[in-house]
Amino acid sequence: MNRFGSITDCCYSFAMALLFLTACGDTDETTESNHENTTFIGSLEITNSADLETLENISTINGDLIITSQGLEEISINGLRKINGNLTIRQNTTLRDINISNLQDVGGITVESNTSVKNIHLPLLEQSGSLLEFENNQELTNIDLPSLRKIGSILLINANTRIIQINAPLLSDVNSHFFINRNPSLTTLELSSLSLVGGVLEITDNINLDSCNVSDIVNNLEPENNQEFSTERNGVCR
Repeated sequence: MNRFGSITDCCYSFAMALLFLTACGDTDETTESNHENTTFIGSLEITNSADLETLENISTINGDLIITSQGLEEISINGLRKINGNLTIRQNTTLRDINISNLQDVGGITVESNTSVKNIHLPLLEQSGSLLEFENNQELTNIDLPSLRKIGSILLINANTRIIQINAPLLSDVNSHFFINRNPSLTTLELSSLSLVGGVLEITDNINLDSCNVSDIVNNLEPENNQEFSTERNGVCR
């Protein structure tokens, strides 16, 4: 056997393997990990149970997470802590319950045009870097954000037919506009820590919402930062 030939072949195989690994690192969607955290570089879309398996060991998404399922009834994600892009939950026809139990920080949230979603659980979410939107969700009954403290841009909760309660007791800052409009079943707003709204504030056309509840929220705001507001066509003071 030619010893030098064997060494040459071995070096060639090693070089090819190194080239393959380098090429894989140039793809748009990759993962970076250490012993505790795994970061997914790129955006993910959840449409079925196989897609959910992709998230099992991911703690950070350096991109967007989009949920547009047509077959799933429940989504539970336990390891995810941060989304640098947006969380979008849109046009789900069978999905009823979404639980992202350890998510703390997200670039923005849009929940819109879902015909079946009833519950969205984000118990540890502390801030949304930009928009926080819940709009035109036919079956959504509660928005429960017990740890939320800051919204970097607009809060929009509009035209959700069955929503009863909005619970964000620690929310203090909304850096831009604040809109809660046309939610006919809404009875309770728990926003006792809200002190700053950077733009227009509107709480209107929520026909079952206690108007005294609305007044308490407005009176708690810092007046120098809230020059324009509207609180018309809500329910009676109880």
